[in-house]
Amino acid sequence: MHKGQFCIAAHESRASQTAFTLIELLVVIAIIAILAGMLLPALSRAKAKGQGIYCMNNQRQATLAVLMYAEDNRDVFPPNSGGDPPPSWVEGRMDWAAGNYDNTNVLLLLNAKLGPYTRNAKLYHCPADNFPARITPSFSALRVRSISMNGYIEGNAGKFEYNGPGSSFFRSGTIRRYDKTSDVVRPTPTDLWVLVDEHPDSINDGFLINYILDESSWADLPASYHNGACGFSFADGHSEIKKWREASTIVPVKHIQYNGFTVPPGQVRDIRWRNQHTSAPL
Repeated sequence: MHKGQFCIAAHESRASQTAFTLIELLVVIAIIAILAGMLLPALSRAKAKGQGIYCMNNQRQATLAVLMYAEDNRDVFPPNSGGDPPPSWVEGRMDWAAGNYDNTNVLLLLNAKLGPYTRNAKLYHCPADNFPARITPSFSALRVRSISMNGYIEGNAGKFEYNGPGSSFFRSGTIRRYDKTSDVVRPTPTDLWVLVDEHPDSINDGFLINYILDESSWADLPASYHNGACGFSFADGHSEIKKWREASTIVPVKHIQYNGFTVPPGQVRDIRWRNQHTSAPL
């Protein structure tokens, strides 16, 4: 055999030994797909966990701002009139209506009663809230606020008192309201929640309202951004992610503003937890 022909043959032999066959290539692709299928859920959970940590930090800082406001104002919580009308801890009204500039106006946060104590509009938005609102026919943007305040923390909000004369909501007079931090005795500060991620379809004004003697429905519904869990902060300044235990609490986002969420019979663990941490009978 000619020397040149021998070299070509040897090269072709080595190439045939090192090249992938079609079957081998398909096997490699299948292995990669299996590994990706195993890794992606783990990466998704890791991302959700990271967002949960970020959310807890935001709520903790916002709640410390609430407590600092009270310290500067004779122990009185910031007014919680819902922001419509002001004054309130936050102003503006969230919904899905096109052209509602309250959805993106950070000045309604920073110019409200709590604004001088936060000075950071990002504290009001949960990083897992990825549901944009239509601003113009050709432009959508994330809303600036994901959180609401416990409706029973009133800060002496006048006509918006739940249990006093002129109450807009509950007139039973049997449920505790909290105007001052010193009012927080039942539940204790470690158990009374102050701020919460509210469901994107439920959020509108600045407070989350629920009647704690009712286990059949939510008036306003907390969110479930964090893999079926929700961020809460408490009157002692700590925050946590609450994992919901009932499927009925985890409601898909419809991009329609509405309130009133029925609790099916027997699925009361979440709303019962809510009742125990929102207020207490007198």
